[in-house]
Amino acid sequence: MIFSRIVSFVLRFFEFIFALIVTATSGWFLHVRHVHAVGAKGRLIFTICIALYSLILSMIWLIPFTATFLHYPLDAFASIFYFVAFAILQEWIYHYGCGRIFEWNGEYHMGQCMTYRTMTAFSFIAGVFWLISAILVSFPFFSGGDLVTQYYEEDAQERRV
Repeated sequence: MIFSRIVSFVLRFFEFIFALIVTATSGWFLHVRHVHAVGAKGRLIFTICIALYSLILSMIWLIPFTATFLHYPLDAFASIFYFVAFAILQEWIYHYGCGRIFEWNGEYHMGQCMTYRTMTAFSFIAGVFWLISAILVSFPFFSGGDLVTQYYEEDAQERRV
């Protein structure tokens, strides 16, 4: 039980960090879109909404208590939303002019391609971390045991030792 709590805490911490990165880069691109009227506004708003949703959830679920193991559907939804955000961002990258594979030095678009790729990559990585978290949290439910019963039994065993 202690191992799953440690892994869950580490996952939540990195989910929080990835959500911060995606929120910051999405916000910067919304600013660029507002100033220069260039970019995919709807895609960026969707991405920033998902990032803020996961930022709030990961911040709340960093607090260790038993109820954090009861919300695996929300973890799965966050994972799906991040994968959708990754797909819509990746689809727009060619329209944005950053579609060349080896263009990483920032000579086009004043370094915006690197920032856009960073936002896209961290959206995918965050989706993977939310999926791992959903699998970790849902394991007791699908292994045939009652989570609350398992928790109290393991807690009682730890007290005896």
